[in-house]
Amino acid sequence: VKATSIAMVSEASRIFAIGFDNGSIKIFKHEYTSTYPDGVRIITPSISYPLGEEPINVAPTSVEQLAISNDEENWSIVAGSQKQFVQTNISAEENLLTEEVEVTTQTNPLAHLPFIPSKVLLLPGQRWMLATGEGEQWQGKVALIDMQATRDKQLSQMIQASAQPISSFSLLLGGNSLIIGDVSGVISQWFLAVSYTHLRAHETKANLV
Repeated sequence: VKATSIAMVSEASRIFAIGFDNGSIKIFKHEYTSTYPDGVRIITPSISYPLGEEPINVAPTSVEQLAISNDEENWSIVAGSQKQFVQTNISAEENLLTEEVEVTTQTNPLAHLPFIPSKVLLLPGQRWMLATGEGEQWQGKVALIDMQATRDKQLSQMIQASAQPISSFSLLLGGNSLIIGDVSGVISQWFLAVSYTHLRAHETKANLV
């Protein structure tokens, strides 16, 4: 089995997932313990497994692209390759008798995207996904995808974030704003506004560098 992708919930959470070529993922959390033997501080790193050590099957294909979000015991995973993606919602509950984590999953196929994603992100919750595409036609664009809509209406908005190819984009702390960088060195910040059942992205700052 070969690792093919990696995604992080957030820097603050210290939780990340690795996707594999057999359609499975594993979720990890890096933790640090401080001890003070003889008055000297020693920091010991460790890895824990929020959903257990066994891989979780989330996709029928190799997980070339991966995004993950987490809200206490509820998790949302988007995984896939090329234009074929699935969303897997995961609930985890600790058995009070055995202290083992019991995991239940629900997987739904997403509509085929009109482009091959170069990166995908999930907003907090289990509804909204962001994706950048490969190819000249999708240069500088970010797709906003409503995963709870019917498959023919999942592409909610296409943002022309830059005239240049996007080189990086990530969510800022809190998950309600997005920072986008392009190959020319320009960075823009976008605010994600919820209005009833819709989400819209609005540029708030541009040319930060």
